[in-house]
Amino acid sequence: MKAVEQLRDKVITDLFKTSTFSTAWEAWLPKIVVTLGADFKSANVLKLGETLSEVFKSTADGRDQSQVSGGGAAWEALVCWYLNLCLIGSKTVIVKSKKENIPNCVRESISVIYNGNFKSNTESDLLAITFPENDELNSKFSSHKVLIAKLNEVIESSFKETELTIINVKRIGTTMLKFRCYGTLFIPQMVLAKMFTLVPGHSTPNY
Repeated sequence: MKAVEQLRDKVITDLFKTSTFSTAWEAWLPKIVVTLGADFKSANVLKLGETLSEVFKSTADGRDQSQVSGGGAAWEALVCWYLNLCLIGSKTVIVKSKKENIPNCVRESISVIYNGNFKSNTESDLLAITFPENDELNSKFSSHKVLIAKLNEVIESSFKETELTIINVKRIGTTMLKFRCYGTLFIPQMVLAKMFTLVPGHSTPNY
């Protein structure tokens, strides 16, 4: 669905606009390319997930990334990038907790009200939103604001067909880095190389 891919593009573009992620990406990219290989097979993309923490820890000349300012945010962003890479062409988008990229009804669904008047949003690391089938999402929209409004409208009208997964990104122990999904996340075998078109100076692999 074109609208879903339009949201995914915005999410990934926003990742590369942050200095922490864009700086670390320069160190991560060579290791990522080695793992993916020239032919960019889906098996290699899934293999990248198994070594993602090693890619992450390669930042800052081998120092433990947890000791580097912004390390937690960078890890979240890397996981967000990777899962979206796996999910290109699907109905699911992984979104960091950024208000402008999350439909209002989704934000409301993860909000908690205390004492009848104090609203607090869950401090989730990442959200996986699986959109319902809808012909209105087969088109691209003129602006991000219009896109989010339409996605909100579609979800509200088909809430039972919409899936929301909260993904907590954790650091376990002193060296092991993992991410855990609460709910069901579908990762298709067929993966495209589109995500690399968002990296300045890097050509898209053949697929």
